[in-house]
Amino acid sequence: MLEKKIRKFFYGFGIFMSLFLLLVSALILFSAVWVTTNWGLLSFESIIFQLKSPIHGTGNGMIRDYIFRAALPAILILAIGICVYIFVVRRISKKDPHSKKAKVSYSVTLSSTFVVAILLLAFGVNILWNKAGLGEYIHNINTESDWIEMSYADPEKTSLTFPEKKRNLIYIFLESVELTYTDEASGGAFKYNCLPNLTALAQSEGADNFRGTETKLNGGHALSCTTWTMGAMFGQTSGLPLKIAIDGNSMDTQEAFFPSITTLGDILEDNGYKNILSIGSDAAFGGREAYFTGHGNYEIHDYKYAQANKLIPEDYFVFWGFEDQKLFEFAKNDLSELAKSDQPFNYTMLTVDTHFEDGYVCEQCKNELDTQYANVMRCSDRQVTEFVKWCQSQDWYDNTTIVLVGDHPTMDKDFCQDVPSSYDRTVFLTILNSAVDEARPNDFRTISTFDMFPTTVAALGIKIKGERLGLGTNLYSTEDTLTEAYGIDKEQQELKRHSDFMDRISEVDTNSKKMLERQDTYLERPIIMLAIDDSVEKIYTEAENKNSIIASGKTYTGTYDPEKYNSTNDKYDQTKTEHVISAVFSNADSYNRSYIDHVIVTVKNESGKTTDYEMSPAEMGHDIGNYFVYSVNAPSDYLTGKVSLSLKIITRSGKEISQPSWIRRADPK
Repeated sequence: MLEKKIRKFFYGFGIFMSLFLLLVSALILFSAVWVTTNWGLLSFESIIFQLKSPIHGTGNGMIRDYIFRAALPAILILAIGICVYIFVVRRISKKDPHSKKAKVSYSVTLSSTFVVAILLLAFGVNILWNKAGLGEYIHNINTESDWIEMSYADPEKTSLTFPEKKRNLIYIFLESVELTYTDEASGGAFKYNCLPNLTALAQSEGADNFRGTETKLNGGHALSCTTWTMGAMFGQTSGLPLKIAIDGNSMDTQEAFFPSITTLGDILEDNGYKNILSIGSDAAFGGREAYFTGHGNYEIHDYKYAQANKLIPEDYFVFWGFEDQKLFEFAKNDLSELAKSDQPFNYTMLTVDTHFEDGYVCEQCKNELDTQYANVMRCSDRQVTEFVKWCQSQDWYDNTTIVLVGDHPTMDKDFCQDVPSSYDRTVFLTILNSAVDEARPNDFRTISTFDMFPTTVAALGIKIKGERLGLGTNLYSTEDTLTEAYGIDKEQQELKRHSDFMDRISEVDTNSKKMLERQDTYLERPIIMLAIDDSVEKIYTEAENKNSIIASGKTYTGTYDPEKYNSTNDKYDQTKTEHVISAVFSNADSYNRSYIDHVIVTVKNESGKTTDYEMSPAEMGHDIGNYFVYSVNAPSDYLTGKVSLSLKIITRSGKEISQPSWIRRADPK
């Protein structure tokens, strides 16, 4: 009898493990395909950055796209596997479970399922390893390189000579704007030109694009750690990659932002410039405010500034804050005021309407191209050009240089899905009304966005001894850029490797008070469901069912609601000698489990006695998205009669967090 039970257990266990491996392998494969098709241009560290970014920065369309293109296909593969067992193995076993045919069908089906699962896993890992760059990423983070330190031209130690009359600077970061969006004749990869007006500006007299005698425009390569907005702004104004030990948008938790380096803002402030940063979102996000106020004492004109100065209604909010139409209106007013003073100015702007995914459709946008994003790009093209032409019509323009640069390539992969993989995608760039001429006017230069730092300085008529700042080279000089000297592949390889130099100069404190406090606030968000023994399976089943219905495009009308789950009493079997208490965290997209130090469940039994148990991370055995679970085995001595379970989280800072909703009662069956 015992032997029969053991055989039955292993029979069922084999089926469960083969199907579980099949599901996991399919999910890895389809997720790998989804990642590489959505973010194919990004390096693996940039993909990690995107996945770690807050969910509010991710469009609902992208989440829906993942469900349909990764989660549902994996579930379909699982369903096929289950059907095979039901219609092949179970049907034969029902007739005669001990027959040779039944045993052979079980063995063949089990083996085949494992083989298919391993093949799916191999394909998925191969895609991540080679196409997404996982192998290179693992190698690089474990390989030390001094290339950045050896190549770095420290601006603090570089002699800079300013002209007698200092020029004004208007520097516009164009959100996600690539040269790619122009037509093929202009150097792009599209059949039509999304940026006809910017193209005309770059080709106009007095515009510098560093394309030599070519008719096609040139662009800048956004290299490692410069492929998101904060990384891009940092790279173009400091000549360094934003290579840090924390999330790329968490620099606002630090006391200082690379305090020891010298940047464009520092140089201009030290020489009497007034610096202003104008953006249509909250400058605190990503550490932009910390960086620009810490390096150049920039006056911040952002969404909060617009509210405080009644430029917009207090409750006004679209997209990321306010749209570019207003940004340019406010900029005209700011520049008109700045021009009244004899003090030279640096007015830096960041557009936002062209942020992925699909951009923001403002009242000026027309429906003239085949996609929303293309129409938004065309609209931004008109607005930026109109603003530039307004600047060119002002009396102060003769002594003003305008720099137009895309911050980074778009993360909206669908927009460029028809672009050949052989096409070299770069960001749009041009400099208008520079104080100097190109020293290599016949050469089509190979540019990285690091080069914009010294090139912008030179465009203001400032002489740079050695022609280099940071990792950038002055494009107006005869000197080769690092990208020309080493090649893009070599430069990328060195930038991706670990750099002790970058660790030193970043001075990032992963345990800073602000960092820990932010993590603490995130850990007030979890929606946690408590369960005893097998009742946790009900949570998983109901969650899977709800996700499946929503993913199919239908409206979920069931009763499963994680926020209300603990309001109903659980049931448990008093005859058991040990119980498994589980805490299911259901909304793990809004915080990071690494912020948790300890999870404690307190059991209060019918007699009023309380006992604390420290829980440990556990496997769910289910794939239900942003869920994870902690559990603990508790002896039955303390679970008697009506019990109460209450949870608390101990954060990395030592703070204890508990919520009224993290309590559940349980009754004996």
